[in-house]
Amino acid sequence: MNNKQLIKKLKDNAELAQASYGYFHLIGKKIKNDEKKYGDKANKPITQTDILDLTYKGYEVKDTGWVFDDKLKGDFTPLQAKRFFERYDLLIHEPNTESGFSATLFGEKRKQTNKETKEVSYTSEYGYINYILAIRGTEPSNRGDINADMNLTIGKIPKKQYEDMLNFYIQCKAKYPAMTESKSLNIVGHSLGGALTQILVLSLCDDTNEANINEVYTFNSPGAKNLEPPYDVILDSKDSFDECKQIMFQVAKQLNYDMSYNDIENKLKELFRDTTNWSYIGIKFYFNNDEVGTLSFVYDKIPHDLLQPYQTLINNYNNRNKDGYKLSISDRVYHIETDDDNNTENNQWQDELIQNLGKDIDGNHYYINIGIGLKGLEYVKVGKWFDSHSLIPTTQTLYFYSYLLESETNYNKVKDKSFDKCIEYLNAFNENLETYTNTFILTQINKHNKTQYNFNTMSSSPIFFIAAFNQLLGKEPEEIGHLPFILSIVNSKIYNAMTLTQNENRYNQPTITKEYIIDFILTLSSDRYYITILDKDYFARLRKECNYINDIENIGYKACLAEYRNFIIVDKNNKPLETKDNLSSIYGYNSYVYRVATNKWEEIFLGASCKMIQGLYFNGKAKVVMLTS
Repeated sequence: MNNKQLIKKLKDNAELAQASYGYFHLIGKKIKNDEKKYGDKANKPITQTDILDLTYKGYEVKDTGWVFDDKLKGDFTPLQAKRFFERYDLLIHEPNTESGFSATLFGEKRKQTNKETKEVSYTSEYGYINYILAIRGTEPSNRGDINADMNLTIGKIPKKQYEDMLNFYIQCKAKYPAMTESKSLNIVGHSLGGALTQILVLSLCDDTNEANINEVYTFNSPGAKNLEPPYDVILDSKDSFDECKQIMFQVAKQLNYDMSYNDIENKLKELFRDTTNWSYIGIKFYFNNDEVGTLSFVYDKIPHDLLQPYQTLINNYNNRNKDGYKLSISDRVYHIETDDDNNTENNQWQDELIQNLGKDIDGNHYYINIGIGLKGLEYVKVGKWFDSHSLIPTTQTLYFYSYLLESETNYNKVKDKSFDKCIEYLNAFNENLETYTNTFILTQINKHNKTQYNFNTMSSSPIFFIAAFNQLLGKEPEEIGHLPFILSIVNSKIYNAMTLTQNENRYNQPTITKEYIIDFILTLSSDRYYITILDKDYFARLRKECNYINDIENIGYKACLAEYRNFIIVDKNNKPLETKDNLSSIYGYNSYVYRVATNKWEEIFLGASCKMIQGLYFNGKAKVVMLTS
């Protein structure tokens, strides 16, 4: 698998993990019959696409059986949701159980291309490429999820969700037997769903048996390798009393528990009296809270269907620290964590509060720079700790990276790198985009929005106390992120659109909002416009190439240098979007960029421009100082 394919796989599986949060149990229900609020969508039957589409986010659903109507909570962009269900079939959905567990089984359809029209479509007529079990993560309002999270924090497997997961997996296998074939199943999950994903893997395969697992993807997931199973040993009632006693003694010894044969014998007699009709018995040792801390154990009936997963889980747990022991599929396990820059060594504990909990099962680990971190007072705002944990910016960033590698020019720069170095290269470019926007534009825009917020709230009442109270309780405008702003710049240059608009509060906002990043990326890809990365090597080569930069065909590169940009927009033929014919319409005749780009450059000016860019993005000696009022 090459770097382009692997980036695409990470993107696809992040999207599948995101889809696990869909409320698919509402399919077939109707949107509340309120034309004033929902217009022509009132009383409309809800489709699977509507469930994910953020257009319907917040829409109330009638006839759910609850006292209060449920609301749709989709966060896919419209085109993204449509394309998702062109590619995948929703096979089985498990809504939240009493324990809080929820997951969805998807089938990936086969791609086909019409020989005449070259149109791409997907079909399940000849079976699925593979099955994907997408396990939902924590929902803050779900008490069962909170209980499961508490179990993770004390190093224990959440038993109720674990057994609900196993039962759902068994249900899926029964309905789709092809799922049991070798390498037929991918398992994905985010947050708590990622931890459950790891636990399921530990229950299906070991160091010699891959079971039916193809690939595993977790996103910002607590680790599960060292989570304590619900039971230390499982007894078979067909074994003799002496055999069971010997097994118990050996397990107690392995666990460094001091328990005599007589203690075990007395406890076993009690157990066998209570479990006459049980086939399999799960045993968990514990210390009594008495003065001497005597050892005892509890026991539960193990359903026959859950015996093998439990035994595999216990075996993996007992062998986890043995030299050379690792799961047979570890090379196909991918753990993705997010970061706010390209340096994984500078994170504070709040930045990675959840994904650093526990130890992951063996696999590949990669950091993705999503540009969301904590600043200043945000370190004491608990709600802010989870912003960078969200799956949405991770999916958006991976869509962006996958789109970047659609350009052969970009891909040629990373195709011979290791995947770690490929990710590092893309993360560095993403960080440089953030540097560009913050240095030249976004800092001032965000400052303006904060000033406007203060003005709006303080002028909301002639009574100072009320105005100050409104300011204290009001919702400040969100800071504009660098990626929606970069895409808004691209949008303005390609489609002759505005970069910024003002809302009713007079806050500046990008025309491509953060919610619609993926739809715009899909549009760029469809129209075959690409963002070409201009990296350190490019500017190092360019410094003395006056003939090249003064060639009228390369005026677009001149414009990039004039704007201190580290990227250029090109068309399907890899030709710069900005040309001598459209430069004035893009920038204006009186703009600095137009005036500089249409002049002839001398080597000293070209070299200085390149040095400034190298200083800004690549730790060069020259420094850029911005003077703002």
